[in-house]
Amino acid sequence: MIKRKWLFGAAAIALVGIALLTRDYWGSNRAVAQAPTERVVAVEVGKAVKKMVPLTVEALGTVTPITSVAIKARLETEIIGVHFADGARVKKGDLLFTLDSRTVEAQIAQAEGVVARDRAQLEGAERDIARYTDLVAKNATPVINLDNAKTQADIYRAAIKADTALLNNLRIQLGYCTIRAPIDGRVSAASVKVGNFVRPADTASLATINQIAPVYVSFTVSQNALPNIRDAIAAETATVEASIPGDTKRATGQVTMIGNTVDPATKPASWNAQPRIGKTTVELGLLAHYT
Repeated sequence: MIKRKWLFGAAAIALVGIALLTRDYWGSNRAVAQAPTERVVAVEVGKAVKKMVPLTVEALGTVTPITSVAIKARLETEIIGVHFADGARVKKGDLLFTLDSRTVEAQIAQAEGVVARDRAQLEGAERDIARYTDLVAKNATPVINLDNAKTQADIYRAAIKADTALLNNLRIQLGYCTIRAPIDGRVSAASVKVGNFVRPADTASLATINQIAPVYVSFTVSQNALPNIRDAIAAETATVEASIPGDTKRATGQVTMIGNTVDPATKPASWNAQPRIGKTTVELGLLAHYT
């Protein structure tokens, strides 16, 4: 009996020891599992400074060429040459059209003959003046003959001036037979081709050249933004950035003017101002100049 009690006591002591060891083991593992992990947060430190913040305004604009020239014929004649590709870039002075100039060249030759005749007659009148001057000095002829010779010489001089002016006019018209680009830009498609007869009274132009650099971009802004625009223009800091939807490229320019009309039917627009640290600028305007 005593031996059985001793065995039960030893077993109980062993169970208590195992329980204590198991508690210490699981408690330590639970503590490790529940321990929070450390988080590292990057922090930038900078010195606070006071700067001007520009106002950015977004608006829909319309690109307008600064210069647009409609090419028209100044003579009634036929087109004998077109010297550009439709839609090509042209420079000032490039040959665009050649017109038939044979009629004008014939008129020039005729006018040159008339001027030569007038000069010959003037030379004869001047010789008469010299002869009558000697005769009048010798009392061999009346003074009226000398006066008539001088009058005739004056008539020939006036005729030379008139005929020379006509000749110069014809030479100018001959220049109209060669049409060149008056500005740099992009030319449209030629509305008439070789063989067509053109005249100054035609309403349609032969072609149109639009200057593409620089250009104007016009757009409307709210009345609330006008004071800032005026201040920026006065300070020469009113800049504009233009972009096409879907294109990452941007064109920069300057606000050049504010329109002289106001649309009373428009309502004030709500502009999204996005402050940015930097130079004082107001990126908005009514008419921007791009290079």
